[in-house]
Amino acid sequence: MRKPFIFMIVLFVAAATFGALTARAAAPVARFATVEGDVKTRSSAQGEWAPAKAGQTLAKGGQIRTASGAQCLVAISGDQSSALRAEGGTEASLSSLEPVRFDLRTGKLLAVVKDLKSGSRFEIATPTAIASVRGTAFSAEPNQFEAFEDSVELAPVGGGEPTVLEEGFGASFDPSGGIETFELGDEAKGYFADASSEMEQAASGGETPAADAGSSEPAGEEGEAGSDGNVLDDPVGGAGMPDMDEVSASSENLAETKDEFSDVMDDEEFLGDEDDDDGGSY
Repeated sequence: MRKPFIFMIVLFVAAATFGALTARAAAPVARFATVEGDVKTRSSAQGEWAPAKAGQTLAKGGQIRTASGAQCLVAISGDQSSALRAEGGTEASLSSLEPVRFDLRTGKLLAVVKDLKSGSRFEIATPTAIASVRGTAFSAEPNQFEAFEDSVELAPVGGGEPTVLEEGFGASFDPSGGIETFELGDEAKGYFADASSEMEQAASGGETPAADAGSSEPAGEEGEAGSDGNVLDDPVGGAGMPDMDEVSASSENLAETKDEFSDVMDDEEFLGDEDDDDGGSY
């Protein structure tokens, strides 16, 4: 009975390895998908600003600053397929990855949030409110939010009842904490329509037109930190995204092991038809 036992161990190890790889793939990871114009990033509030580069990881605590007329697109993968665009004159930081949360100080962020796994959330916090969604497209400014697809829940920073902003509407906050809702006009709808195609591609992991800020700073080798302290090709915590070829190979090996194990168990040798060395049977 040694062979079936060995195959059971191999099967268990293959399944555990595949499970670990796919679990790692579910961890949220944020990367710059495109960079246009003067876009800077740093690893924390104490770090040095450096030019952002397409493909660079934005780690937890990382900050973004775009000059007037510049913009960048950040893709978030793992437990979701989302994209965030920072318009010119924006300062924002990635304060959390679980849940994904961006803190906006100035400027404007446009988000397309897709395929959130159970229990996952996507938030943008401003000085006036926190926008929380489970799958939608919306924009956020320090005092204003607009919902382009589905709905957005707005929780006032100073307390009070959350407001649900329905698709096609916006909400502005005045200094006293009051909220005024309004219907989106053609200009706002056109703004989203122009941006949505590229953002949908970034969210789904597709190719986007890769624009660069024009910095002479090298991107670095895989896992190497740039001058801003962000790891360029290795996600948060240094865990790294799994090699998808490795995941695929593990899946194929697991299937082959199952087939081989089934063949062995069907063999008459293990069904009591062959005597063992001491004259008994298996």
